[in-house]
Amino acid sequence: MGIPASLERDATELRDQIKQHKADGAAKRAAAEKLVEEVKGQGLNPLTGTSDADKDAFERIDAAYKEADALFESAAEGERKLHRLLDHAGGDVLDRTGGDPTHPLAIALGALRSGRTLGQVVAESESYKAFLASGQLKMDAGPVRFDPVEVANKEQARLFLGGRHGPIRNDAGDGSPMVPIDQQLVPPVSIPKRMPTVLDLITVSSTGREAVTWTKQTARTTATGTTVAFGTALPKSRYQYQRQTATVLRKGHHAVVDEGNIADQEEFQGIVNDELLSDLRLIVEADVLTAAGGSDWTGILNAAGIGDFDTADAANKADALHRAITVVRVALEREPTAYGLSPEDFEDFYLEKGEDGHYLHHRGPLEGGPQTVWGLPATVSTVFTKPIVGDWARGATLWVRDGISIAIDRIDDQFLEGLWTIRAQTRAAFAVKQPLAFCTVENFDDAS
Repeated sequence: MGIPASLERDATELRDQIKQHKADGAAKRAAAEKLVEEVKGQGLNPLTGTSDADKDAFERIDAAYKEADALFESAAEGERKLHRLLDHAGGDVLDRTGGDPTHPLAIALGALRSGRTLGQVVAESESYKAFLASGQLKMDAGPVRFDPVEVANKEQARLFLGGRHGPIRNDAGDGSPMVPIDQQLVPPVSIPKRMPTVLDLITVSSTGREAVTWTKQTARTTATGTTVAFGTALPKSRYQYQRQTATVLRKGHHAVVDEGNIADQEEFQGIVNDELLSDLRLIVEADVLTAAGGSDWTGILNAAGIGDFDTADAANKADALHRAITVVRVALEREPTAYGLSPEDFEDFYLEKGEDGHYLHHRGPLEGGPQTVWGLPATVSTVFTKPIVGDWARGATLWVRDGISIAIDRIDDQFLEGLWTIRAQTRAAFAVKQPLAFCTVENFDDAS
């Protein structure tokens, strides 16, 4: 007995609906982008203009994008329904095949689940991946392992600070090799601290210089709308650029421990990785977002030229968040990649209810799925002091100059007290290269 015909029919219908919603959404988004071009061509300024025509233009653009986003949200909901349907069917298949992934029924479900051909399913199988990894087709170097007691080089520091999967591991949960054996048996109770998130969104690169020079476009005038015959000069577009410098600065911190902490190699290893290096990421991240400038970096929230939207004219919190997305779309002419909100702001948005008491943004506490705001990933962290949306990778870059160094020494009267100081530091430069890639939501609490 194969896959039930009703399951295939339901899966096919859902997949067709998803495809249609995405196609309709793409068409609506293209229409919204065309509307932006038309508005600008009419000499209107929907972002900073004060005339009624300017304000009306922004409202029309926001409404056009909202229609597209609603369709993409419907497509995402359809995908969640499809996953639930196939997950339920997967349990039945598991019972009938005894968990054998090579059983024809399991392979057929895999094809149905992915919406791909059987050839694609085989190409993505573990057996095929193992064959490629074996080196029979080509020689491939093995993975580089990071010894957490050693100093990280510049490339390892870039991977660590950027949160990318690489030689340095930063997962220090129960059972991790970074956690001392005695602490794995009875996990220690630590003080709560936030997870780094912003560094996962921005571009993290490296440099060998003490000051990174980059180029900023300060003016852009494009000649449009004219057909020119041969023998007549084409209209002139003008682009102006300005060199900018991001200075490499030292970032780090230190901690005081006792002799016993250092004498035990496994305990010392846990302190360095689970505390010093983990908190080093938090320090760098906080400065990336909130540093005030001057002798320090200028963080994203303090960068000149980023967009902002005041919620005074928004009907509700969802509208306020969507209008900030529209600000980025109009100013940058690109799609933002993620929203950043504090836990309180995300809760205020997520728990909004209609007049009849139903949730506006989800079906209730039993609904699963990823956290999103108008289809964008919602990055929720206490580091965000106000809602902010942006094309993070395009808008901001962190350049790592030095690796992460760990130094141990005694200062002042620590010899008499049996204490030691451990210092963790790195050096890096940071710049908000494209302020138009970001928009904050001001007075979010005032949105009703």
